[in-house]
Amino acid sequence: MIIKLEDKHKPQFENFIQEQVTAYNFTNNHLWQNIEFNSDVRQVYGVFKDDILVQTIASNLLRNMPWSILDTQITKKGLSHFQTIKDTTKLFKIMFEDQEDQGVWGHWYARDARLNIASKSNPTTEVDGVPMTRYAAGLLRMIGNKYQVTEAAHIKAGNLSNNKLYDHCIGYSPLPYDVTIRFLFLRTTEMFRIADKVTYGT
Repeated sequence: MIIKLEDKHKPQFENFIQEQVTAYNFTNNHLWQNIEFNSDVRQVYGVFKDDILVQTIASNLLRNMPWSILDTQITKKGLSHFQTIKDTTKLFKIMFEDQEDQGVWGHWYARDARLNIASKSNPTTEVDGVPMTRYAAGLLRMIGNKYQVTEAAHIKAGNLSNNKLYDHCIGYSPLPYDVTIRFLFLRTTEMFRIADKVTYGT
């Protein structure tokens, strides 16, 4: 089951995040401290298996803009690679569709540059000549049907970008590893489909 989390899911969400932060040794990473639940500008989505939360992602609306910043994407440690691929693809699909209904057509997120290096050093497939894991390739195909993916910035370890939007993506504090800021935005043909829903606020 993949859904938008509601107030009744808050205790389970908080327990899940704490367990995964410990399991992945994220206790010293400021991006994983004091994780919020839902708010008027934040919506958490989750994957449940036998009523147990096993994966999350959150969309944070940027006020007066048709964009969001994605964070809190994490999967319960120990799940199979194949199951993670399937769940993540479905999770993104449901999140995108819900966000599109709200007039959101672009999403910013920070990606650990080490993940790019790892996927290219041990590729299992190629997409447009670029080596990557099957996980990345499958997700890219799903996203690529509707969304364009661009790399907007590269931030070196221990630094800020001095761009408010990019620095917002990394929590306004330098990280101990290189980061790529990516932007996913609806392709032009898909933009026409939600044009009457898009708002830039007041």
